[in-house]
Amino acid sequence: MLHVASRSARRLQQSRATLARHVFTGSATVSTLRPLMKVLPRDGRLCLRGNSPRCYPSYSTLSQEEKVQTDDDRAFAILEGVTEQALSRRPADDVSCLRLSYSLIYEMTRYLARHDDDSAAYLSVFMNSEAPPGSDIDRARKSVFKLTKFIVDNLTSVPLSSPHRVAHSGVFDLVSALEPSFMVYDGEDDAREWTRFWSRVQPIILELAVQLDQAGFGAE
Repeated sequence: MLHVASRSARRLQQSRATLARHVFTGSATVSTLRPLMKVLPRDGRLCLRGNSPRCYPSYSTLSQEEKVQTDDDRAFAILEGVTEQALSRRPADDVSCLRLSYSLIYEMTRYLARHDDDSAAYLSVFMNSEAPPGSDIDRARKSVFKLTKFIVDNLTSVPLSSPHRVAHSGVFDLVSALEPSFMVYDGEDDAREWTRFWSRVQPIILELAVQLDQAGFGAE
Protein backbone atom coordinates (compact mmCIF):
# COMPACT_ATOMS: atom_id res chain seq x y z
CA MET A 1 0.00 0.00 0.00
CA LEU A 2 1.29 3.42 -0.95
CA HIS A 3 2.56 5.25 2.11
CA VAL A 4 0.90 8.63 2.56
CA ALA A 5 0.60 10.76 5.64
CA SER A 6 -2.76 11.94 6.92
CA ARG A 7 -3.93 14.08 4.06
CA SER A 8 -4.88 17.13 6.02
CA ALA A 9 -5.80 20.24 4.07
CA ARG A 10 -4.23 22.29 6.84
CA ARG A 11 -0.91 20.48 6.55
CA LEU A 12 -0.92 20.90 2.80
CA GLN A 13 -1.64 24.60 3.10
CA GLN A 14 1.18 25.00 5.62
CA SER A 15 3.66 23.27 3.30
CA ARG A 16 2.41 25.17 0.28
CA ALA A 17 2.66 28.48 2.12
CA THR A 18 6.21 27.69 3.19
CA LEU A 19 7.30 26.97 -0.38
CA ALA A 20 5.53 30.00 -1.81
CA ARG A 21 6.93 32.30 0.89
CA HIS A 22 10.53 31.59 -0.08
CA VAL A 23 10.34 31.65 -3.87
CA PHE A 24 11.43 34.85 -5.60
CA THR A 25 12.22 35.94 -9.15
CA GLY A 26 14.58 38.86 -8.77
CA SER A 27 12.79 41.17 -6.35
CA ALA A 28 9.26 39.96 -7.09
CA THR A 29 7.65 37.13 -5.18
CA VAL A 30 6.26 34.36 -7.34
CA SER A 31 2.53 34.01 -6.78
CA THR A 32 1.31 30.46 -7.23
CA LEU A 33 -2.03 31.85 -8.31
CA ARG A 34 -0.79 33.98 -11.22
CA PRO A 35 -0.43 32.66 -14.78
CA LEU A 36 2.93 30.97 -15.08
CA MET A 37 4.31 32.79 -18.11
CA LYS A 38 3.82 36.18 -16.45
CA VAL A 39 6.15 35.37 -13.57
CA LEU A 40 8.78 33.07 -15.09
CA PRO A 41 12.16 34.84 -15.23
CA ARG A 42 13.76 34.78 -18.66
CA ASP A 43 16.86 32.97 -17.48
CA GLY A 44 14.89 30.53 -15.34
CA ARG A 45 16.89 31.38 -12.23
CA LEU A 46 15.44 31.79 -8.78
CA CYS A 47 16.91 33.83 -5.95
CA LEU A 48 15.86 32.69 -2.50
CA ARG A 49 16.26 35.05 0.40
CA GLY A 50 16.59 34.55 4.11
CA ASN A 51 18.92 31.60 3.88
CA SER A 52 19.88 30.23 7.27
CA PRO A 53 23.42 28.77 7.56
CA ARG A 54 22.31 26.23 10.14
CA CYS A 55 20.31 24.41 7.46
CA TYR A 56 23.11 23.55 5.14
CA PRO A 57 24.66 20.61 7.03
CA SER A 58 21.43 18.66 6.48
CA TYR A 59 21.32 19.25 2.73
CA SER A 60 24.49 17.65 1.49
CA THR A 61 25.41 17.58 -2.16
CA LEU A 62 27.97 14.87 -1.38
CA SER A 63 27.50 11.35 -2.66
CA GLN A 64 26.04 8.75 -0.33
CA GLU A 65 29.50 7.25 0.23
CA GLU A 66 30.90 10.59 1.45
CA LYS A 67 28.18 12.01 3.65
CA VAL A 68 27.35 11.26 7.27
CA GLN A 69 23.82 10.13 8.08
CA THR A 70 21.53 12.99 9.12
CA ASP A 71 18.10 13.46 10.65
CA ASP A 72 16.75 14.15 7.16
CA ASP A 73 17.50 10.63 5.98
CA ARG A 74 14.19 9.30 7.27
CA ALA A 75 12.22 11.98 5.43
CA PHE A 76 14.19 11.30 2.28
CA ALA A 77 13.63 7.55 2.60
CA ILE A 78 9.90 8.21 2.75
CA LEU A 79 10.07 10.37 -0.38
CA GLU A 80 11.99 7.70 -2.30
CA GLY A 81 9.65 5.01 -1.01
CA VAL A 82 6.60 6.97 -2.15
CA THR A 83 8.21 7.46 -5.56
CA GLU A 84 9.03 3.77 -5.98
CA GLN A 85 5.55 2.65 -4.95
CA ALA A 86 3.76 5.25 -7.06
CA LEU A 87 5.63 4.19 -10.19
CA SER A 88 4.70 0.55 -9.63
CA ARG A 89 0.93 1.02 -9.67
CA ARG A 90 -1.87 2.53 -11.69
CA PRO A 91 -5.11 3.77 -10.15
CA ALA A 92 -8.19 1.68 -10.87
CA ASP A 93 -10.49 4.55 -11.84
CA ASP A 94 -10.68 8.29 -12.46
CA VAL A 95 -11.43 9.23 -8.86
CA SER A 96 -8.45 7.19 -7.69
CA CYS A 97 -6.27 9.04 -10.23
CA LEU A 98 -7.31 12.38 -8.79
CA ARG A 99 -6.91 11.30 -5.17
CA LEU A 100 -3.52 9.72 -5.77
CA SER A 101 -2.29 12.85 -7.52
CA TYR A 102 -3.22 14.95 -4.51
CA SER A 103 -1.50 12.49 -2.16
CA LEU A 104 1.74 12.60 -4.14
CA ILE A 105 1.80 16.39 -4.26
CA TYR A 106 1.14 16.40 -0.53
CA GLU A 107 4.17 14.18 0.07
CA MET A 108 6.40 16.32 -2.15
CA THR A 109 5.41 19.60 -0.52
CA ARG A 110 5.71 18.11 2.95
CA TYR A 111 9.24 16.96 2.15
CA LEU A 112 10.38 20.20 0.54
CA ALA A 113 8.91 22.41 3.28
CA ARG A 114 9.75 20.15 6.21
CA HIS A 115 11.98 22.71 7.95
CA ASP A 116 9.38 25.49 8.12
CA ASP A 117 11.19 28.80 8.69
CA ASP A 118 14.52 27.24 7.68
CA SER A 119 13.18 25.98 4.36
CA ALA A 120 14.67 28.85 2.35
CA ALA A 121 18.15 27.38 2.69
CA TYR A 122 17.07 23.95 1.51
CA LEU A 123 15.01 25.34 -1.35
CA SER A 124 17.95 27.43 -2.54
CA VAL A 125 20.18 24.35 -2.67
CA PHE A 126 17.43 22.16 -4.14
CA MET A 127 16.67 24.58 -6.95
CA ASN A 128 20.03 26.11 -7.82
CA SER A 129 23.06 24.12 -6.68
CA GLU A 130 25.27 21.82 -8.68
CA ALA A 131 24.63 18.33 -7.33
CA PRO A 132 26.87 15.40 -8.29
CA PRO A 133 25.16 12.13 -9.21
CA GLY A 134 24.22 10.13 -6.12
CA SER A 135 24.12 13.08 -3.72
CA ASP A 136 21.00 13.56 -1.63
CA ILE A 137 20.04 16.70 -3.59
CA ASP A 138 20.45 14.84 -6.88
CA ARG A 139 18.34 11.95 -5.62
CA ALA A 140 15.67 14.30 -4.25
CA ARG A 141 15.46 16.09 -7.59
CA LYS A 142 15.10 12.80 -9.41
CA SER A 143 12.34 11.66 -7.05
CA VAL A 144 10.47 14.94 -7.42
CA PHE A 145 10.89 14.84 -11.21
CA LYS A 146 9.57 11.28 -11.39
CA LEU A 147 6.62 12.10 -9.15
CA THR A 148 5.62 15.20 -11.07
CA LYS A 149 5.88 13.33 -14.37
CA PHE A 150 3.83 10.48 -12.94
CA ILE A 151 1.17 12.97 -11.78
CA VAL A 152 0.96 14.47 -15.27
CA ASP A 153 0.81 11.04 -16.94
CA ASN A 154 -1.67 9.85 -14.34
CA LEU A 155 -4.10 12.73 -14.85
CA THR A 156 -3.61 12.77 -18.61
CA SER A 157 -4.79 9.16 -18.64
CA VAL A 158 -8.26 10.24 -17.49
CA PRO A 159 -10.39 9.78 -20.63
CA LEU A 160 -11.54 12.87 -22.51
CA SER A 161 -15.08 11.55 -22.11
CA SER A 162 -14.81 11.42 -18.31
CA PRO A 163 -17.32 13.68 -16.52
CA HIS A 164 -14.50 14.68 -14.17
CA ARG A 165 -12.81 16.58 -16.99
CA VAL A 166 -15.86 18.83 -17.21
CA ALA A 167 -16.59 19.02 -13.49
CA HIS A 168 -12.95 19.79 -12.63
CA SER A 169 -11.78 21.57 -15.77
CA GLY A 170 -9.43 23.78 -13.72
CA VAL A 171 -7.47 20.71 -12.64
CA PHE A 172 -6.99 19.51 -16.20
CA ASP A 173 -6.11 22.98 -17.44
CA LEU A 174 -3.22 22.93 -14.98
CA VAL A 175 -2.17 19.49 -16.18
CA SER A 176 -2.11 20.83 -19.73
CA ALA A 177 0.09 23.69 -18.52
CA LEU A 178 2.54 21.18 -17.03
CA GLU A 179 2.95 19.02 -20.12
CA PRO A 180 5.25 21.33 -22.13
CA SER A 181 7.85 21.34 -19.36
CA PHE A 182 8.34 17.60 -19.79
CA MET A 183 8.86 18.05 -23.52
CA VAL A 184 11.96 20.20 -22.98
CA TYR A 185 13.42 18.56 -19.86
CA ASP A 186 13.92 14.84 -19.31
CA GLY A 187 15.55 14.80 -15.89
CA GLU A 188 19.10 15.38 -17.08
CA ASP A 189 21.88 16.23 -14.62
CA ASP A 190 22.20 19.91 -15.44
CA ALA A 191 21.68 22.43 -12.65
CA ARG A 192 20.62 25.26 -14.94
CA GLU A 193 18.12 23.12 -16.84
CA TRP A 194 16.77 21.75 -13.57
CA THR A 195 16.27 25.28 -12.24
CA ARG A 196 14.42 26.28 -15.40
CA PHE A 197 12.23 23.19 -15.15
CA TRP A 198 11.36 23.47 -11.47
CA SER A 199 10.72 27.21 -11.58
CA ARG A 200 8.09 26.50 -14.23
CA VAL A 201 6.58 23.44 -12.58
CA GLN A 202 6.48 24.31 -8.88
CA PRO A 203 3.85 27.10 -9.04
CA ILE A 204 1.54 24.95 -11.15
CA ILE A 205 1.98 21.90 -8.93
CA LEU A 206 1.13 23.93 -5.83
CA GLU A 207 -1.98 25.36 -7.47
CA LEU A 208 -2.94 21.89 -8.70
CA ALA A 209 -2.90 20.65 -5.10
CA VAL A 210 -5.22 23.48 -4.07
CA GLN A 211 -7.62 22.74 -6.94
CA LEU A 212 -7.68 19.02 -6.11
CA ASP A 213 -8.25 19.75 -2.44
CA GLN A 214 -11.08 22.18 -3.17
CA ALA A 215 -12.66 19.58 -5.44
CA GLY A 216 -12.73 17.11 -2.56
CA PHE A 217 -9.90 14.81 -3.58
CA GLY A 218 -7.71 15.71 -0.60
CA ALA A 219 -9.92 14.10 2.02
CA GLU A 220 -10.42 10.46 2.83
